[in-house]
Amino acid sequence: TQFPAAGVATTQDSTSFCPDSASTATSLASGVKTHSGTIGMMVDKTTVAPTITELLKEQKKMKIGVVSNVTINHATPASYYSHVASRNSYYDIALQMADSGFDYFGGGSINQATGKEKNQRNAYEILEEKGYLIADTKEEILALNSKSGKVYAVSPKLQDSGAMPYALDTAAGDLQLADFVQKGIDVLDNKNGFFLMAESGKIDWAAHANDAKSVITDVLAFEDAIQVAIE
Repeated sequence: TQFPAAGVATTQDSTSFCPDSASTATSLASGVKTHSGTIGMMVDKTTVAPTITELLKEQKKMKIGVVSNVTINHATPASYYSHVASRNSYYDIALQMADSGFDYFGGGSINQATGKEKNQRNAYEILEEKGYLIADTKEEILALNSKSGKVYAVSPKLQDSGAMPYALDTAAGDLQLADFVQKGIDVLDNKNGFFLMAESGKIDWAAHANDAKSVITDVLAFEDAIQVAIE
């Protein structure tokens, strides 16, 4: 209510008023309704739905960042840089992340980085081959700035299949979601402007587990991240 403009988007999917993270994030990122479980695709699960991030990168030459405290190829962050018929295609999503050319990824790790059967080339190696700096220590992450180039900042502490820890489980000095938002702003700062999508997916995971205390503490940590962005 303190911002100069506000927007609203409906997020039901194409077949149900009870959608999932893939179809809802596709609604937000691409403005189209699709099936639950589908990312960045039209309802036919074949036609690509362009994302706001891709359009801003191509047409406005803006820098793009994607942050989440769950795995970076989970449905919500993936909806801002990938197009797959199934949200479970984690390895394919990771490859599209490497091909996106986006400027900053931060937060959780890559789920199934070597494929579901663990027999594929490591996605981290492919990201580095595509020019990404992988920063995975607190010191490396805090040193990031607008001259760092393309960056994937991975939380030094992980839990839950490679997600960042719940705020409740962090210790003093641990990197929080707010730190990854701040570093994203530092890395993305440029004369053409930037777009940064930042998600607190651990709120969702705590709610799935009916863990009220973790929901509360992660909502408060998300508020801290939002305040960093506002400031």
